[in-house]
Amino acid sequence: MLYPIKFKPIYKEKVWGGQSLKKCLNKDIVENSLIGESWEVCAHPSGTSIIDNGALQGKSIIDLLKENREEVFGKISLSWEEQFPLLIKFIDAKDKLSVQVHPDDDYAKKYEKELGKTEMWYIVDAVSDAYLIYGLSEGAKKDEFITSIKENTIENILKKVSVKKGDVLFIPSGSIHAIGEGIVLAEIQQNSDTTYRVYDWNRLGLDGKPRQLHVKQAIAVTDFENYMKEPIVKGLQIKKQGYTRTIYVCCKYFTTESLDIHTQYSDKIDGERFEIYMCIDGAFKMIYGEDKVEQFSKGETIFMPANIGSFQMKGEGKIIRTYIMNPLEMIQNLKDMGYIYEDICNISGLNQYKLDERGWRNKR
Repeated sequence: MLYPIKFKPIYKEKVWGGQSLKKCLNKDIVENSLIGESWEVCAHPSGTSIIDNGALQGKSIIDLLKENREEVFGKISLSWEEQFPLLIKFIDAKDKLSVQVHPDDDYAKKYEKELGKTEMWYIVDAVSDAYLIYGLSEGAKKDEFITSIKENTIENILKKVSVKKGDVLFIPSGSIHAIGEGIVLAEIQQNSDTTYRVYDWNRLGLDGKPRQLHVKQAIAVTDFENYMKEPIVKGLQIKKQGYTRTIYVCCKYFTTESLDIHTQYSDKIDGERFEIYMCIDGAFKMIYGEDKVEQFSKGETIFMPANIGSFQMKGEGKIIRTYIMNPLEMIQNLKDMGYIYEDICNISGLNQYKLDERGWRNKR
């Protein structure tokens, strides 16, 4: 039987990074380094997770895909292409990131030979005046966007969104966005490292040279029509004995929710899919199998294999939970629990669907 797997974080130095992953999430990073990202679960040419605990220590996530595919990743994995579908990170934006956009699957596969990038952010910590950039100011269209890039006035049409600890944003591919300074966040995304920079605040990179921009590609992939007017995700809160579950995003690429655990959380993973837990506050004793125990604390990420079966987490704190689920299955589950259309539409991704006399249908 497999067990809760911990991977060794992969730290990425960035011109905009800092030391907050150590302060906020207990990460073991080198003093004075500019660490912008901690890749927690990844299977990408730019970083591959290596197991850091238990009998499988030293094996890579790629080894698991080759040797234990269904046992570890679940029945859902049999429909994947060879590539693991997710990339899970913590990000420290000591300085603001570039203004950027990511392609969808069709464009990325054609031009970059990898997946597109839809992602979401959970704000773990933020300074008092923190903000993100999400889309363009109201009324700004493609022509104005192109002109602003040519004239170096793009800052005038970027939409700033004030954020605080606990806020969540969903960023579909094609969305212009950037993380402002003074923010630590958890990022759940498709397994892609393709970023098209539109604007980088006229700064130099770690090598002392201007960082590359990708204006032509950014214009090609940007969606100028479908930004959410209210980018902060409300989510659907479900209170249970011992914990509160809040579902924030359910799209075809991933489902992400928070678990605010007051005493304990019990669940069962029955072979259909794996789950990933990121502890952003508190500490837990995870009990699985025949009274086997794994400690789980702030800043750690645990990969739960699909065959883990029943388990409990005892303690107090907050966990970000990610898994893959058909959105229509989620809708049906919530309807069966008694939730109505208005409740369900508080979950980003599910508001892509509508309810009519024939049932739920995709809007597009």
